[in-house]
Amino acid sequence: MIILSDRYKNKVLGIIAGLQPVELPLFRSKLSVGSGTDLVLLDLFDHYCKVVRGSGSREEYSKLEAWRACCPKQRYDDSRFRYLNSDLVVRLEEFIAHRGFIQNERHREVVLAAELGKRGATKAWHTHLGKFESYIAEEKIRDANFYAHASEMEFTHLSLISSGNVEPQEGTIDRAADYLDRFYLIRKLQLCCEMFNVQNVFAREHQVFLLDEILMHLKNRSYEEVPVIAIYFRILMTLRESDSEEHYHILRRLLSQHVHEVTMEEQRDMYKYVLNYCIKKINLGNISWQSELFDIYKTTLENSLLLIDGFLSHRDFKNIITISLRLRELSWAESAVPLYSLQLQDGERENAQLYNTANILFHKNDFSGALRLLQQVDFSDIFYDLDARSIVLKTWFELDEEDSFEYHATAFRTFLKRNKSVSEYQRTIYENLIRYTSQLMKAGTKRKKILELKEEVQRVTNIADLRWLLSKIEERVV
Repeated sequence: MIILSDRYKNKVLGIIAGLQPVELPLFRSKLSVGSGTDLVLLDLFDHYCKVVRGSGSREEYSKLEAWRACCPKQRYDDSRFRYLNSDLVVRLEEFIAHRGFIQNERHREVVLAAELGKRGATKAWHTHLGKFESYIAEEKIRDANFYAHASEMEFTHLSLISSGNVEPQEGTIDRAADYLDRFYLIRKLQLCCEMFNVQNVFAREHQVFLLDEILMHLKNRSYEEVPVIAIYFRILMTLRESDSEEHYHILRRLLSQHVHEVTMEEQRDMYKYVLNYCIKKINLGNISWQSELFDIYKTTLENSLLLIDGFLSHRDFKNIITISLRLRELSWAESAVPLYSLQLQDGERENAQLYNTANILFHKNDFSGALRLLQQVDFSDIFYDLDARSIVLKTWFELDEEDSFEYHATAFRTFLKRNKSVSEYQRTIYENLIRYTSQLMKAGTKRKKILELKEEVQRVTNIADLRWLLSKIEERVV
């Protein structure tokens, strides 16, 4: 789970900043119909809205200004000011909770059905039970939320039967148990996938209760009728048994077959694991997996699965173009840059277009054009900075400009050593790129040295843009 930091030290400002534009007048209207304290809180709320809208990166606010906005004729009273802020926080939190409850139709249905049953409104309760049964029969998205809702409704039904408020129905207990089991398995698998993913990245061990028993159960029971369980089971196995590629291929088949049975958000999460699996394979030196990665990227792009809040990450965009160029998919890359850059946020679009167009020009051997565009790229993002320096290094090599190459290689090494934003992995792969490209430059046409270098590069593999380097070695061997 990602915890977002709140740039406002004041709680009420942070809450107001989180309100959607449409919610501001809705909350305001609840205060405006009151009197006394409500109207004071209304003035305080209006003042805070102005602070949030005009604050930019500002974290502090003036207590005195806020007090004057809501109590202009009274001397500042810190105790009362704190009380007003606390009251406003309570009102805002109640408003947000109510909004969440209203928008969560499934939860609202459970609560309403339970209350109708308890109050003896049998006819109305049966109406909602009929709606629930229709929902179970017709709903195509059968994820954890579906089974959570189904189990809650059946447990509510059981509770009302036990209290004598409604008549017993055959199969209620079995359905409640079945829905709960499915919900538990999905959530447990989701949690395990995340835990093992983090464990693989940070080498941190986690103890998972009943994991062996669950895996044994899933190996003996396919759950073909619950695709989301089968999918998360295969995701988990790709994390636990990454050397067995069978799990990966079954996972891809399941995703393509059951794409319409999970939400877009859940598809995005599932495909992130698939992408990470391919990237890990490539990082281990399995270059053949680049084609697989490119195919997945195209699938996720075509189905808008990489969009978050309607936008494509500039890093995902760069990775997609980079992998297409490594596979010599030049025409695809040239059409993708103007097409998919429209999905980037406004502040990221120009920089992304410049860098990726420069990368395309490099692969088309238009080295002067690539250098010209790279001079316009903003290097505030470490990933752009590293890859842009890499392109410049390769450009001077391609142009056989030894002096420019050596000057840039020295500057690149210094940057890698001094920049604390560079991870250990990044430092290693780019230092290796500089080292072996420099050795190739110095080897000239000496076949023996080039062959020795080729053998070493193939053994090391932990090199940025390994395929390009190997292609340059092959050119000189011939």
